[in-house]
Amino acid sequence: MDEPQPTSPRATLVLEPSTVVWPDVPRGLARLECLGDAALVEVDPQCAGGGPVVHVVPLDAAPPEHAAPQWVPSLPGGQEPLVTLEPGTRREHAVGPGRPLVLPGPGRYAVHVEYAWRDGSARSEPVEVHVSPASLEALACHGRSGGTESPSLCLLGERGPAGVQLRLATLDHDGPLALGPVVALGPAPRGAAVALSVPPQALPTRQHVAYVDGSTLHAFVHAHGHVTRLAQALPAPGFHVLGSPVEDAYEDGRLPGCEALLARDDAAGWALGVVALDGSRALPGPTSSGARPSLACTAAAPDGERITLAFGAGAGRPDGPHAHGYAIRWAQGRGVHAVERLGERPGVALALDLVITRDRHAVGAALVRAPDRTRVEVHVLGLDPSHARAASGSRTYVVEGEVEHAAVRLDAGGRPHVVLATHDGRLHGFGPGGEHRVLDLAPGTAGPPYALVLAGDRTPVLLYGAPGVGLRMYALGRLPRVRGPA
Repeated sequence: MDEPQPTSPRATLVLEPSTVVWPDVPRGLARLECLGDAALVEVDPQCAGGGPVVHVVPLDAAPPEHAAPQWVPSLPGGQEPLVTLEPGTRREHAVGPGRPLVLPGPGRYAVHVEYAWRDGSARSEPVEVHVSPASLEALACHGRSGGTESPSLCLLGERGPAGVQLRLATLDHDGPLALGPVVALGPAPRGAAVALSVPPQALPTRQHVAYVDGSTLHAFVHAHGHVTRLAQALPAPGFHVLGSPVEDAYEDGRLPGCEALLARDDAAGWALGVVALDGSRALPGPTSSGARPSLACTAAAPDGERITLAFGAGAGRPDGPHAHGYAIRWAQGRGVHAVERLGERPGVALALDLVITRDRHAVGAALVRAPDRTRVEVHVLGLDPSHARAASGSRTYVVEGEVEHAAVRLDAGGRPHVVLATHDGRLHGFGPGGEHRVLDLAPGTAGPPYALVLAGDRTPVLLYGAPGVGLRMYALGRLPRVRGPA
């Protein structure tokens, strides 16, 4: 005997996988089916495309920070067409990271969706989701097209059973702070200097992550959810990736490659070279004297020119260590063509940033901690010869307590935003004009690593590692706009 067919509208939700590692969230489909004889008129006009409202209910004893209803809002001013579902039809909507599923942190949750129309509603059965905590060891972020704009691309390195597990995610910070889909790349040895590629001021077709282990250069290549692993032998051990690899400019319909700037100690100082991550070319570079750089960042122009701002620590002086600065200029397919000394400053370089400004000038920033460890100087460096004097300057920040970690981010005008972390666990934020505030994050809850991004090119957003949780985000000001509840 045939079972009776349902005649009421039905909402369903499928999410996979049911267990994820923070900050990832499951993804899947919400569905509304019109199974009766009457149409469903004006399916929730507040939601884009007549989509669902997502409800997240915490199941753990300690409630999370929030569990508000979430949805993707419709276009303003009545621009969104009204949706009517005819009998026998259905409508599906993606549910996943930021669209619209935001989880507040590790824990257990029951997630369900609800659809509403003019004279009724339907709710799905709940789906249980378990989010495990992560231990963040490495963090790198930059604008997805290589500038200061949102969204940002983030490389997460998390402690795992076999070294550091690398994951890649897009951070949308132009409204509610939310990570897009998290892509697992693979493991890297603990302690390896892992670098995330930057594109030449254009949306990338692929992302590259590179590191050196012994005398082998390893790389992960990500494109549209697919990851390829590359490896090539280097001529000698001791190399490391300096700054960020740079993706080639897109031309002639060919899939762009990616080059990395490498450095190693040499009998006469330290040597440079440029290597294509796919092994197609290796370009030896010059040898320089002085302190070998260990901290670096890179920016790239659309014409294939690249610049790497690098600092090394010089020792053996009676007045303590000095930070030695360099500007390394290199080009796609042509290797390194200049190494410029930027002088030296007493202390140790803690953080760097480098941008191509809105008026197409290269401007860098270096945070140098003074020998007394309570003062940090921010040096803004104009790296274009015709623009150097106008862009350059310095400012000293003084805080109570010894500074242990720092982060800096330049906006599109070349102005620095700074966060300093002191040994007592406090975090200090400084605006472009030196405005100081102590962040209202309890000591011990916001640990390294730290990174800064800019929402709307003006509001700093701090990314940090929260013990027992993993990646967390904190906005140091009002976010530019709100696209929907979260």
